[in-house]
Amino acid sequence: VYETDPELLELCKDMNLYIGALGTGDMFLTSNEKKADFHRRFGICAFDMESGAIASVCDRYGVKSLSIRKISDDSEETASEDYRAMNKSEEMGLTDTLIALLTKKYNG
Repeated sequence: VYETDPELLELCKDMNLYIGALGTGDMFLTSNEKKADFHRRFGICAFDMESGAIASVCDRYGVKSLSIRKISDDSEETASEDYRAMNKSEEMGLTDTLIALLTKKYNG
């Protein structure tokens, strides 16, 4: 389990972002059953394949970390189709979110 840097997390609290625990693994989650099991066992609100590896490297080298994820699918049987549809959507991107977060951190 890797904890997000509290200072970085605090900056996110009034940015209209959903804050919660992420699960991570070496698979594209497409099962209602597994999704429910992971939520019940670990209290996660989303699942991805990258955040755990990134947090592990940051932890090892003493670098503060925060994962900001754009949810692409619902981790259910329709996840592959949902992912393709999300990639075509026009909404605020992660770059805009990161710029807003850094602006808050360094410009108050």
